[in-house]
Amino acid sequence: MSRQSTTWVVVAMLVLFAGCASGPSLGGDGDPAAGADTGDTTEGDVADGDAAGGASSDAEASAGGDGGSGDAHVVENRTALLVEAGSYTSYWQMRATEDGVVTSDTTYTWAVDYDRDRTRFSARMASADAVTMDYETYYADGRTYQRNGEGDDATYSVTDGEFRPTASAAMTTNIDDADDLAEFANEGTETHEGVTVTRYVRTQEPTWLTNQAAADGNFTWTEFRFTVLVDEDGLVRSEGWEAEGVDEDGVTYVMSFTYALSDVGATDVEEPAWAATARESAAAQ
Repeated sequence: MSRQSTTWVVVAMLVLFAGCASGPSLGGDGDPAAGADTGDTTEGDVADGDAAGGASSDAEASAGGDGGSGDAHVVENRTALLVEAGSYTSYWQMRATEDGVVTSDTTYTWAVDYDRDRTRFSARMASADAVTMDYETYYADGRTYQRNGEGDDATYSVTDGEFRPTASAAMTTNIDDADDLAEFANEGTETHEGVTVTRYVRTQEPTWLTNQAAADGNFTWTEFRFTVLVDEDGLVRSEGWEAEGVDEDGVTYVMSFTYALSDVGATDVEEPAWAATARESAAAQ
């Protein structure tokens, strides 16, 4: 990975995890916790605000837009709505590319089934050359299963545990209340995963992005788009931003962030195939 790419990945992660403006903190609705399966997305999904990990958006946006967030409503206690729904899956991704090649990709997925007291979490980090972390946990019936690594190098464990449906890293968002949409334009309603949502869009670069480009001196951001989908209950169903820029050598860099909720009220947390291997490993010890 080039120095330029490394710089922007570090900046993005610092902004996100420090909880700065236009970047989420890891606090969410509770402490970071474990539980969910992996998802997939593309940079196009991020740019359009479409959800990752199975969520999709039907382009049924109503015409026009009021040029501002207007009377936007964003629920501040997401957990209460999700508990009432009974289950959900959330997905979080941070990705960087250099001339179309993915140089850094971090994803978290978290699934909760309140009806059966089950959770599942996965975390994967990869560079252009290797997977640096591949980790998953699954909880059911008083037992916590853990897989660390993949293939023949994977290790497993099974321990006594308890149902902890608190927010994980995959529930980390930028948009936590209506004030966060003050600089977004309301682009009307559409259907997303069978639910009516309002699309909010911002194309003005955030301060942290503009300032870092100015400090670097040899880099220019050329495009920025931040899209948020909010349902009628005020629940953020999807949010994502994508920033594209070019350095003095003409190399194009893209950073993107995606957060998505999917299968709200319809998530079934099933036992992963590797849980049987974990039980066998624990029995052999």
